[in-house]
Amino acid sequence: MNILYYNWMTFNSTAGRGGGATSYLDRVIRTLSAHDDLRIVHLSSGTEYTANPKNTFYRQLASVGRVDRFEIVNSPVLAPAHLNMGNPMAAVEDTLTRDIFLDFIAKHGPFDVVHFNSIEGLSFRCLELKSAFPNLRIVLSLHDYYPFCPSVKLWRDGKENCTDNEEGRKCVSCPHTRVSTKAYISTKQIYSSFFGAALSDYDKLQRASIATSLYAYPIFSSAVRAETRRSGKSLSRGTASVDSKLERGYRAFLERGVEIINREADTVIAVSKRVMEIAQQRGISAHKIKQQYIGTANGVSPKLQRAKEDGAPMCIAFLGFATPEKGFFFFLDCLELLSSKQAKSIDVVVAARCDSATKKRLRRVGNRFHSFKHYDGYRAESLSEILQPVHLGIVPTLWEDNLPQVALEFAGHGIPVLSSNLGGSKEIGNCSDFVFTAGSTEDFNNKLCDIFFSFDSLAQKYFRHSRKFPDNAMHGEGLLQLYNSPTRSYAGVAQ
Repeated sequence: MNILYYNWMTFNSTAGRGGGATSYLDRVIRTLSAHDDLRIVHLSSGTEYTANPKNTFYRQLASVGRVDRFEIVNSPVLAPAHLNMGNPMAAVEDTLTRDIFLDFIAKHGPFDVVHFNSIEGLSFRCLELKSAFPNLRIVLSLHDYYPFCPSVKLWRDGKENCTDNEEGRKCVSCPHTRVSTKAYISTKQIYSSFFGAALSDYDKLQRASIATSLYAYPIFSSAVRAETRRSGKSLSRGTASVDSKLERGYRAFLERGVEIINREADTVIAVSKRVMEIAQQRGISAHKIKQQYIGTANGVSPKLQRAKEDGAPMCIAFLGFATPEKGFFFFLDCLELLSSKQAKSIDVVVAARCDSATKKRLRRVGNRFHSFKHYDGYRAESLSEILQPVHLGIVPTLWEDNLPQVALEFAGHGIPVLSSNLGGSKEIGNCSDFVFTAGSTEDFNNKLCDIFFSFDSLAQKYFRHSRKFPDNAMHGEGLLQLYNSPTRSYAGVAQ
């Protein structure tokens, strides 16, 4: 079987680039590439630009083991998605990336399956493959909400969970930071062409390109000022025509993206039950969607890692990104509201990269507790050591986080998870004693105190009720079964 995987970031990216979808795909590809009867190819797009951005093409990268890697260069659709917020129409109208995709398959196939783990960096029209390759199986995994949200998270303006975009009208005022697409592409073109050696690091190049697009270009261009927005404020006056154009673009994005998926995809994989609910609410056909949990290193532990001795402190931990939507600052608010007596009965572990101001707040908060330990980020190989003293994991997400990898990491180490009622993390334990109302400090602290006083019995209840999540090998076999199932007959028409 020949399988083509797509994600906007290459699967073996380091330093967390591309988030959970990238690390997930890395595990899938490494698991399946051990099968001698499988040929696996990876394609990425939307991040690389050269001196002539109008010349869109693909090129081969260094292979990883038996896996060949390619990337599309100079895509008219930027990735990650927030960089394309100023140009939503391209994501549903562009046919250039589709034609390049078709050419790639013709020259580097044949493929039995194309599995999209994102559509960022491409037009949705890249799903229009069956007219040329009618036996091709097209699979789309929903690791985020990109088909229903141009900034992928359903997280309105960096402040709150978004439940209604009003057919794109709210999207116009939503992005906390929006750059002019043309300014960003030309900036990246210049930096990549003339300062490639000095800015060879992906993160440095991204920061430099975004900063120039936001702060330098608008000084010289009224058009860029009209299209560019930062901190929730327009950089120019009289932008009604720009806003009207964007509203039409967002409406087209939201309507046509779902329509193309329903017409072209054989299967849409929802990584949690909550994602499946949201996808169906937003228009994905029920007969297309399949709920399938992602694999982890060890699945979910069937038993508790450690009991809490009577009278001993309980150790709680937060892992991941120190961002508002992940509930990090909400978590700190909750800790600050605990009484001194409660705080002295709790050990706190935080493994998250933080800026200097946040580190100061962490130290101040940490001084209230029996003990406090901060790791400035973490790697997979260090998790067992970090989690060794932990009794309870905290996943306080304020958005509909599809299925947080950190929640699975906790549960895989035999650690129950106290999570918000948003997203998929609550499905792991399937236990209401470990679920609080998102954003409610009172409910969080009440649940935390209940768990403290009845930890052993509640933790055992958590693992009795916990769902059986697959390990990486089991998940890989599940994907192969899906890939081998019959494809539908093609009825769509690509134009």
